[in-house]
Amino acid sequence: MKQTMKLFGLLILSVLLINSCGKGKQPAGSDEPVEETPDAMVSQGEEAPAVSVYWSNLSLRDEPVKDGKYLTAIRLGEKMTYLGLTARDSANKTDYIKVRLMDGKEGWAQSNLIVINGDPAVLIKDAEIYSRPDLLTKTDKAYSKMDVVAVMQSQGEWIEVKGKRKEGSWVETGWIKPINISYESVDIAVAVFTNQALAKKETEDQITGLEDIVKNSDLSTSELIPAVIEMLDELQSENQ
Repeated sequence: MKQTMKLFGLLILSVLLINSCGKGKQPAGSDEPVEETPDAMVSQGEEAPAVSVYWSNLSLRDEPVKDGKYLTAIRLGEKMTYLGLTARDSANKTDYIKVRLMDGKEGWAQSNLIVINGDPAVLIKDAEIYSRPDLLTKTDKAYSKMDVVAVMQSQGEWIEVKGKRKEGSWVETGWIKPINISYESVDIAVAVFTNQALAKKETEDQITGLEDIVKNSDLSTSELIPAVIEMLDELQSENQ
C-alpha cells in the first residue's frame, strides 16, 4: 500500500513539473497562433494632405520595410493623402507613412521625404532663406529659380518651406517671402521637367528634353516657359 502511494505521489509531482516547465510555451502541433514581434511598429493618426519633396523618384512599397514590394515611383512635388498610419522599420531605423496617390494606389513611403499638410510650390525667382520669419535671421543660403518645395505654414509676410536647393545636397527647411513662389501645377511641372532635362549628361539630350517642354501645349501657359526657351537657345548656340 505504501509503495502504491509513493508511486502515485511521484506521478502527480511529474505532472506538476511538466506543466510548470511548459507554462507560457506553445505546445508542438498546436493550432493556436504564436505571437511574433512585427518588423514595423505602427501608430495611427488623422488623414491629411501631403506632398513629396524628394528630388528623384521616391519608392512606394506595399509594406513599411526596406525590402517591401515596389509599387510605383512618387514624383517630386506630387500630391497625395496621408492615411494617418506611421510605422517604424526598427531593423533599418527608417520611418514610413502610408499614403494614397491621386489614382487611388496606396502604399508606404519614407516619412522624412514627404511633408504632411504641405502644399507644393516652385520658386519663380531666386529667394534668400531665413532661419526664422525675421529679416535679421538671413542665412548664407538661397533657393534658386525652379527649385520645387513644400509650403508648410505661413506667418504674416513669410512662409516656411521645405525642399532641396539647387546648390544643396539634402532637403532643408527655411523661411522665404511668398512673392518668390508659384503654386500653379503647370509651373511646378515645367520646373521638374526642366531640372530632369538639364541633369542629362549629353548636351544633345538636354536640348531634346527642353524642346519637348517647349513643344508640349499642356505646359504652354507656364510663366517659366520663357526661361526654358532662353536655356534652350543658349544650349543650341553652344552646341553649334
